[in-house]
Amino acid sequence: MRLADIEKEAWGARPCPIPTKMVPDFEALFHALHAQGWLVLEPPPIDHRETTLGALESKLVKDFKNWMLNNRRLMLNHRRIGEYRWYLTIGNPYRRKANQGESNG
Repeated sequence: MRLADIEKEAWGARPCPIPTKMVPDFEALFHALHAQGWLVLEPPPIDHRETTLGALESKLVKDFKNWMLNNRRLMLNHRRIGEYRWYLTIGNPYRRKANQGESNG
């Protein structure tokens, strides 16, 4: 995803609160994302961590991206647009290789 791909309204959008339980409600996030086409999330600062390359990442956004890939077979494009704000869009459907799990021997 390129910065140019982020809709102009997203830069000033009010962040969508993350449905909170003991475990984040990723199903609710998916439905909100599907209904709006894109979301701006603002996870709490404590949820963010620094990668080995020094970039800031959100554990909740990363977990949601993995959930989308594994449960919905969809790619989630994300980009940080503020100190603790993330812009999310649904990307291309995830397609497994036809020969995955098969040996080529």
